[in-house]
Amino acid sequence: MRHVYDLNALRPHYDPAEAAILAQMIMLADAKVYGHQFPAYRDDPVGETLRAVAGLGEDDRFTKAYAAFLRDMVYGEVPEFKAAPAAVTALGGHLKQSYDGGVDS
Repeated sequence: MRHVYDLNALRPHYDPAEAAILAQMIMLADAKVYGHQFPAYRDDPVGETLRAVAGLGEDDRFTKAYAAFLRDMVYGEVPEFKAAPAAVTALGGHLKQSYDGGVDS
């Protein structure tokens, strides 16, 4: 949930298209190093990430985890859960556009 909060809070300070390119590079590297822990991610890190992004607004567990994160870790202005995933969803859209389809790219 921290990443959801951070991406939303920092949204005015980064270009989603550029961040998506960086995120893809990190995901591909992580898939090579840590893929043995989660074979589905190893085989398709971008697809698994996009699947997780799509589930943010659909699963009550995420809503509850975000509320707990806000309660325990955030002081001051607190964005609503429905607003926070918008930054992640926008980033996911750019990630999907930049995805060239392979771990070995």
